[in-house]
Amino acid sequence: METDKYLLNYSEKITVTGPEQIIENFDLSKINEINPCSISGFVKDSIGKTLESVTVNVFTIDFEPVTHELTLSSGEYCISNLPCGDYIVLATESDYDIPEAQLISLSGGHIVLDDFILIKKQQGFTIYGIVWEFYHEIIQLLNQVDIQISQVINGEKIPMSVVTTADDGEYMVEVHETGTYFIEIRDRYYETKDKSLYVEVISEVSHISLNIEAIRVNDVPECTINGTVRDKNTLIAIKGATVLLYLLDEDQNEHAIDSMLTDSNGRYFFGVVREGKYKIKVKLQE
Repeated sequence: METDKYLLNYSEKITVTGPEQIIENFDLSKINEINPCSISGFVKDSIGKTLESVTVNVFTIDFEPVTHELTLSSGEYCISNLPCGDYIVLATESDYDIPEAQLISLSGGHIVLDDFILIKKQQGFTIYGIVWEFYHEIIQLLNQVDIQISQVINGEKIPMSVVTTADDGEYMVEVHETGTYFIEIRDRYYETKDKSLYVEVISEVSHISLNIEAIRVNDVPECTINGTVRDKNTLIAIKGATVLLYLLDEDQNEHAIDSMLTDSNGRYFFGVVREGKYKIKVKLQE
């Protein structure tokens, strides 16, 4: 025989001050007499596979929480003891995008909701590094160089995007699928020295570092900034002075893009300087 279920009730605060008999009676109402409505349904992924342990939330139309339930191994949920009224039902799981909520109106009995279809969140993977060249026996960081990223599918390179290196020579690109990717320089002045820069993206690693060495192509114009640092009074060359190169943007803000120490003859040399406005600062090591 099925046992009746009743709605929880409670008394007002009871104060006991000494020997006495306190009588507190309760008149309980059956749950089904007050909350006669129930809902059920399934939660599935984009290919129709049922999802277990997904939270199905019930809210008022003002998004005040009412109750929630987890889906079973079959992907099914069943929520009962709901008073008649209007509700918002929403299924949520941390690894999936939030689906469209369902607005329902309950007036008694049981209703089956449409399936919730959850779409797996796209995991982001970051490939980053610096682009540089070895020029005049000095490592130069290359700014404003275009880097192309292609996804390799069945041996074919499918271009995805092109990014440009920052003032400090750094590039960064985000991909959303595991697999093999090919990185190369696509620039009129440079090409990739290593022609086999393949990157394997796996789910266990979200950030992959890959520095790229560039080589000049024949038609690169010779754009350099160089000079000598000397003592103003004696005109003797200063060795080991720090020379910093700054790029000026449209608002005349300074962005440090390279630095080096003067050699034994007080000389410094910056190669691969692109069109733009620059400022040079010199300081001595303490």
